[in-house]
Order: sequence, then C-alpha cells, then structure tokens
Amino acid sequence: MKSIYRLLCLLSCLSSLGWMSSCTSSQSSDSSIAKARKDTIENIAEEYFETYANREDWESFLSFYAEDLKFEDAILQVHLDSLEAFKAFYDWPNPGFRKHPDYPEIFNLEDLVVDDSTAVGRGVFHPFYWQDTLFRMEWDPTFTIWLWFDDSLKIHRQVDWVEYSGNVLMSVGERIEKGDY
Repeated sequence: MKSIYRLLCLLSCLSSLGWMSSCTSSQSSDSSIAKARKDTIENIAEEYFETYANREDWESFLSFYAEDLKFEDAILQVHLDSLEAFKAFYDWPNPGFRKHPDYPEIFNLEDLVVDDSTAVGRGVFHPFYWQDTLFRMEWDPTFTIWLWFDDSLKIHRQVDWVEYSGNVLMSVGERIEKGDY
C-alpha cells in the first residue's frame, strides 16, 4: 500500500512539474511575442520619425497611417477623424514650405519611448520657411507626438503637443478659419 501511495505521489509531482513548466513556457512565449511586437513598433516608430524629419517623401509618410486615423493637435485644439482630413491639415505638398538651408531635417528626435502598441517621440523643431517668411523662435520649439498602432501596425491615433511660435499659431489659425483643411 505504501508503494502505491509513493507511486501516486511521484506521478502527482511529475504531473504538476509538467504543468508548471508548460505554464512557464506559455508565459515565456507570451513575453517573447510582446517583446517582438515592441521591437517591431520601435523600428516602425524610428522609421516614421526619420521620414517625418526628412520631410521629403509624402507618400511614404502617409503609408504609416490607417485610413481611419484619429488625429488631435492638443495645442491648436484640432480633431480630425480620417486620413483624408489629416492629409489636408499636414499638407506637405504645399510649395509654401521650405526647409532652412542649415537644417537638412526639420527636427531632432531626442527621446523615443515604446511599448507593444504605442510610441512617444519628443524632440526639437528647427527653423523653416513658410511663404518665404522665416519661422524661428529665440528658443528651439519642442514637440511630443503620441502614436498608437493597430493590429496591422498602422498608426490609428495620433496626438501632437507642439510648442508653436506666435506667427505659426496665427498662420494656422487663419487656415482653420478659412477651412483650408
């Protein structure tokens, strides 16, 4: 009887060890998947901010976004609910914009924080020209951009926090009043 009891205890222990290792394996697998997605989001976010900073390839920039994009500019209090509205608002093809010759990129990305569905970039904008007027501040204007990614790894929500100069605020305000976007 004692030997049957010992055998049952041994089988029970082995069974629980197998169950525990499968749980650990499952948790490890979930962790690996989350890390892989985080790494993918980080790579996409780096490419996104590089494309944005270069401000040369409009179609490539737009390819990061989902069609049902929800966009918000927290400072300007602009809320858009489609990629089409976002295109009109950002308006890269407008010939009125020119980079400053001393700055091949329109901003420096200083910080990037990511998880498995979100990226937050923080940086500093450089001076630029709009309609032949130089837009620059006595200090470098900062920005923080929040990006949320969907299951297809497209940006489906974005919130911009940008430290605009007074003349940029006035220019954008005029566009908003005219309904130019």
